[in-house]
Amino acid sequence: ANVFLKLNDTIRKMRYFSLITIFLLLLTGCSIETSDNGKLDGRWQLMELSYLDGSNRTVKTKEQLIFWDIQYKLISIHSMTGKLHESLTEESLCRFNFTGDSLKLSDFYRHYREADQKIDDPSTTCFQKTGINGIKANFAVLHLDRKTMLLQSDYAKLSFRKF
Repeated sequence: ANVFLKLNDTIRKMRYFSLITIFLLLLTGCSIETSDNGKLDGRWQLMELSYLDGSNRTVKTKEQLIFWDIQYKLISIHSMTGKLHESLTEESLCRFNFTGDSLKLSDFYRHYREADQKIDDPSTTCFQKTGINGIKANFAVLHLDRKTMLLQSDYAKLSFRKF
């Protein structure tokens, strides 16, 4: 009977050790990437667009319902009232690099359900109503808190509210 107790105890210890080993392997095998964007992440509505081309033209954009959805390394730019450009989609995507005082946008795509289409034309005007001229944009972050954001490039100054 004593031999069976020792055998049962050994089997129970082996099971326990095996479960702990599997759990540790699962923990080390999966890594979760987190965003370092801080207050930048979220849905931002473009409220006002001031062009810096010498015209002093300012456009109130609240009624156009233009949104920038920012998460991790991707921005979705879309309008709830119409298409942003001459295509079948209302949404575009781009990559970004955020350093706290600057926001650099690149790699623009028209978003389609089946497949996204990269926008390669550097002189494209399809994003001008969102404050972006071309397919690259470098913004200075003039102000960013939990409720408002103010960006400025050489093309325009953009005022957002967190939605």
